[in-house]
Amino acid sequence: MTASLQVRKREKIFSKLDADGDGVIDKTDVQHHIGGFLAKFGVPPSSPKAHELHESGDQLWQALSRLDGDGNQVITREEYVTAIDDGMVEQTYIAMNGIFFKVVDANGDGLITEEELVKATSKAGLSAKDVHAAFREIDADGDGSITRAEWDQATRDLLLSGDPKSPGSMLLGLN
Repeated sequence: MTASLQVRKREKIFSKLDADGDGVIDKTDVQHHIGGFLAKFGVPPSSPKAHELHESGDQLWQALSRLDGDGNQVITREEYVTAIDDGMVEQTYIAMNGIFFKVVDANGDGLITEEELVKATSKAGLSAKDVHAAFREIDADGDGSITRAEWDQATRDLLLSGDPKSPGSMLLGLN
């Protein structure tokens, strides 16, 4: 297991959550992150998906705020990187995957195609090359689409695995 790869993946995610780039995550950063996600995907602010995504953001902040070791209402890079564990991944990130699927699944069939994933992740600044390679790994049964279960496993790999060939590592281009 490569601990430094886990750290690099978590630091990359931290940087995406740190919306204002000040080196810490606060509640405003999470709200801006959610707002940016909604805007990138053209989700109307008053839609049920937007409401669900804002609720998900509130849950993310509640989980992150528990990482605040010194009680200053901000999460440092170190607090974030060292606090990610199985429980945090399952209770927060896996729970958030439901709304991610609803937003990315453009045709509403409950599956994410390679085209849908490339479109979604390019909006998040990920390389199409990395996403194509990761898609083949995430699509564990090789049927040409990603199920929620496959995406949940990729999320676990993304945050918990030190394997450079895991789909999560591949998705971020850090393998």
